[in-house]
Amino acid sequence: MSQRLASKMQDAHWLILIDFMEKHPSLATGKFTSASGKDQYKKLWLELAGVLNGAGYGQSTLEKWQKIITKLWLINLLNFELVFYLV
Repeated sequence: MSQRLASKMQDAHWLILIDFMEKHPSLATGKFTSASGKDQYKKLWLELAGVLNGAGYGQSTLEKWQKIITKLWLINLLNFELVFYLV
């Protein structure tokens, strides 16, 4: 499952994603302090999807990018917790 999802993201996508999340940590955590947090969250996701689509490896909708990134994040989190538990 994670192999198939990971294959949808090129190395350039990963670099873009990491750079974007470093610049916008509130998107990575989902925590916004302003009253317009929901709007800001949507705006940042739209911006990220645009940048990822601009990398030149095909186009995906905002919803597809959210699904791919969220699933990969969860898979990595579960793998980390499993390794931590086994150690």
